[in-house]
Amino acid sequence: MLDSTLLTENHVQTVDFYSHLRQSDREAINRFLKLNNIQDTSQFFIFFDKFIQSNYLESYRESQNIMYALNRICMRVWKDPLSDNEILVLGDILNDYHQNLLGNYMEIFEEINVKLIDS
Repeated sequence: MLDSTLLTENHVQTVDFYSHLRQSDREAINRFLKLNNIQDTSQFFIFFDKFIQSNYLESYRESQNIMYALNRICMRVWKDPLSDNEILVLGDILNDYHQNLLGNYMEIFEEINVKLIDS
C-alpha cells in the first residue's frame, strides 16, 4: 500500500526507478548473490530482467492490481485460497487502510530519518 501511495501521490517516478535498475552493475549484483551462497544466479537475472521489462510497479497505481497480487500470494501460501467473499472483504479492508494511510504515510520516512540521524 505504501508503494501504491507513493506512486499515486507522485513521490516516486517509476521511469526513474527502472532507469536506475537498467543501469545497475550486474557484475556487482552477481558477486553479491554468490557471496550469499546463490551460485546459480541465472534465475535471479531472468526474474530481474522480466521485472524491469514489465514495469511491474506501475501496476501498483490501481488498487485492484494490489488485491490481485495479494490473492496470488495467498494462493501460493495457503492450501485453501480466499473465497470470493473473503476477497471482497479484504478489498474493503485495504481500501480503508489506504484512506487512513493517505493522511500520515510520510511519517514513516520521518521516523526513519530520525533513526538514521541518531545512529
